[in-house]
Amino acid sequence: MLQKINFFIGKIKRSVHQKWYLPLAVLFSYMDAFVPVVPNEVFLVLGVLSRPGSWINVAGAFTLASALGATTLAALIQWSGPYILDVLFPHLFHSAQWLGITSWMQEHGDWGLFWVALSPFPQHAAVALVGLSGVSF
Repeated sequence: MLQKINFFIGKIKRSVHQKWYLPLAVLFSYMDAFVPVVPNEVFLVLGVLSRPGSWINVAGAFTLASALGATTLAALIQWSGPYILDVLFPHLFHSAQWLGITSWMQEHGDWGLFWVALSPFPQHAAVALVGLSGVSF
């Protein structure tokens, strides 16, 4: 397994200076919201290390793409998630627990999502909960 990881990282290192690397890596950062197993941290670190003079631009592009991906995921969940969950769990949105979570998320959800985004923890569940609870963004 370690040989496969080293082979993969070696391939990325050889590709870092290609013109297509940064746009593709930023696209992976955007897609990380939808596919949680994309190793965008590897692409970010190698992109920053390969461009020491413009590391702030690389980091900013990754951050913007990740934020746009999370916003897109929340919007899609807000748009279609309640319908799907209502079909699967008809009484979910009328339960006292859901109403309590929804009111708490509408009051504190934006700050909660901010802190989750700063943490090293995956943000997918928090983004989904923000989208389902109807927090405006």
